[in-house]
Amino acid sequence: MKKPTGARTAATCAAVLFLSCGGGFPHGQNGESRRSIVGGTTDYGHPAVGALTGDHLCTGALISKKLVITAAHCFKNDYVYDEFRLGVDALAPDKFYGISECFKHPDFDYIEIGGVNTPIHDVAVCVLSSSVSGIAPMPLRTTPLDGQEGDAVTFVGYGMDSAQGTGLGTKRVVTVEIDSVNSYGFYNVVSGSVVKNTCTGDSGAPGIVAEGGVDRIAGVVSGGDKSCTKNGWNTRMDLHIDWIMTIANQHDPGSLDAGVGADSDAMDDTSNPSDASDPSDASDPSDGSADRGTETWDGAATADAGTAEAGTGGNGARDSGSSPSTDAKSQPDEAQDEAASGCSCANLAL
Repeated sequence: MKKPTGARTAATCAAVLFLSCGGGFPHGQNGESRRSIVGGTTDYGHPAVGALTGDHLCTGALISKKLVITAAHCFKNDYVYDEFRLGVDALAPDKFYGISECFKHPDFDYIEIGGVNTPIHDVAVCVLSSSVSGIAPMPLRTTPLDGQEGDAVTFVGYGMDSAQGTGLGTKRVVTVEIDSVNSYGFYNVVSGSVVKNTCTGDSGAPGIVAEGGVDRIAGVVSGGDKSCTKNGWNTRMDLHIDWIMTIANQHDPGSLDAGVGADSDAMDDTSNPSDASDPSDASDPSDGSADRGTETWDGAATADAGTAEAGTGGNGARDSGSSPSTDAKSQPDEAQDEAASGCSCANLAL
């Protein structure tokens, strides 16, 4: 049986987009606990949620038979992803599919929210080499998320479960509440003595909200506090439906027409975000924020199961404005990343 292709082991700086060097992120030195989906459990459901593997690992979810939604920051530093792996264990996937190309939102950037350099329009779409069989894609939420504070949101992701980096690649689930919503995304905030939150390795994981009895992807995980014990930051899907539809119409025509089509009340808000609510009114991650993912990934050695559904593509993301015939990849602003973190990547041991 064919194994998933070998993943790269490049010693690159992982998961630093907007934090200080303090605390030894990403591996939780100085006593910090770094666990995936903190307070969650192993997830045997949500079959459309899978792991993007290659140079690093992020989480994504099928929104059509050939399209996967994830976070744009997963493609910083030209990180490349070869496969989309489905199942509880990314090391022993039930199925895996090659990735032919990925597109990050053209307005992906960082702004200051509550004193923290925060990603906005942090959404990307990956195109698979062939259609997924036997698994229903997840619908996107198209109606505005405004006013949904206090509603339950469920996160499903593949991150670490210890400060030593163990457990990376196991799918876990946790349900929390939406704390506050602004013109770019929404926060979930830990309350009480039991910590439930997303953490390192969960970047791109779907935030699922029930709407009319149907579970829909309301957001994708973008970041949160460094210790993963206080809050999470997530990019809204309802504000990006038009852009997602454009990519879908180009690369999987007609796939999102039923139940996920652009809603007239959920237009892409990228053209004039100043007209929307002030994001500075949202919860403030006062101790700094960290993104949730792209841990260094070498899943080839023990990946011994699963059915190969397609050849691998091995692609980074390019801006959606680029011609599909070009090989141009995204060029993240590494200088901005390092300035925001207050240190160079060389100071962070993987």
